[in-house]
Amino acid sequence: MADADWAEEVTRQWGSCGVMASNAGRVIGYLIAAPPELLPKDATFAAGASRDAAVLLTGFVVEEFRGHGVGRQLVQSVAALGVRRSYRALEAFGTSLPGPGPLLPVGWLTAVGFEIARPHPVTPRLRMELRSTVRRRFELTAVLSRLTGLVARPAPPEPANYEPARFDRAG
Repeated sequence: MADADWAEEVTRQWGSCGVMASNAGRVIGYLIAAPPELLPKDATFAAGASRDAAVLLTGFVVEEFRGHGVGRQLVQSVAALGVRRSYRALEAFGTSLPGPGPLLPVGWLTAVGFEIARPHPVTPRLRMELRSTVRRRFELTAVLSRLTGLVARPAPPEPANYEPARFDRAG
């Protein structure tokens, strides 16, 4: 099955299989994910994914935008999709080999919150629990709401009084 056909099939059965970031109308990064049962059958890692996790297959961030949080935001978007689709985790098969390739670097995956679930010298399986990711988001929301409570909000403006003009007819 061609990549476009596979993506159409995943989109039809599961919904969008990717997220992308853009800047001024230019795509600067993307991540592709799918449920384990819809992974391409010829993928070497199709049999190794957990059934409770969506699988992050591949991605890319344009060189000039690396190191600015674009990849982390993409992972957070995929994690949000996973939570909405009732997955417990995201998994990815990373690579420790240098240079470009379809698999994401292990160092990057661990930097954005994945942990090694099954060690391998070249292609370990990594996992990110979504409950802890969601819990951290709620904790951050609670902290922000406490901080905003410390800042006094201005009182709403009082409505203007309207008193009709009085004219003295004596005169």
